Amino acid sequence: MKTRFKTVGLCTFVVLAMSSVKAQYTFFTLDDPVGVYGTTAAYSISGRRIVGGYYDTNNNQNGFVYDLATGVYTTLDDPAESGGCTALGVSGTLVVGDFRTVPGDGFSTQSYLYNLATSNFTSINDPQAVLTQAYGVSQDYVVGIWDLDDQVNHGFVYNIATGAYSNFDDPSAGSGTYQGTGPSGVAGNNVVGNYVDSNNRSHGFIYNIATGKFSTVDDPLGVNGTWLSGISGDL
Repeated sequence: MKTRFKTVGLCTFVVLAMSSVKAQYTFFTLDDPVGVYGTTAAYSISGRRIVGGYYDTNNNQNGFVYDLATGVYTTLDDPAESGGCTALGVSGTLVVGDFRTVPGDGFSTQSYLYNLATSNFTSINDPQAVLTQAYGVSQDYVVGIWDLDDQVNHGFVYNIATGAYSNFDDPSAGSGTYQGTGPSGVAGNNVVGNYVDSNNRSHGFIYNIATGKFSTVDDPLGVNGTWLSGISGDL
């Protein structure tokens, strides 16, 4: 459960829905010009911005922000990283992602919050964790997973205004290896993600930060489980 985002195929594409009686779609490919062909992966979108990652010719992973309006790619590399960096979530001018302090070592993973308007990086590292991965961001919160290097995931919420961390676990989540709670997106007070139960089956969840209430989401057609990856707007 440590790495839940993977590059699929040789390229990343974006789908834009056009307003009409019958839906029409426009596809276009994203390939960061400084990345090795076929290694660009897009993970999140907000307004005109898309964020993701790519591998360069030295096999180093780098984050990027792509501006839909201008067609410009901007590389993101946290100054604290020495083993690769990826951008995983975006909301307005705020970007979150993770980086490694030891090349090739996923267990050295830490996270960051980057403000495009100020060019400022803020470290996101849950004080209880060995490993922290930030996946989602809103104007108020950063959400993601943390663990103790035991392959069991837990959720966290980072309050951007106060710098405070709040940890949570879905009450239905298992506590064994590769089980636990994995938040991936946030909007308002609502966090979405997936948890893996004691039978190693994945379920989607919605967690309300204000009330502490959990709701399980299982698609009736989900034979092999359900995952929630993102949320936009209020419920």
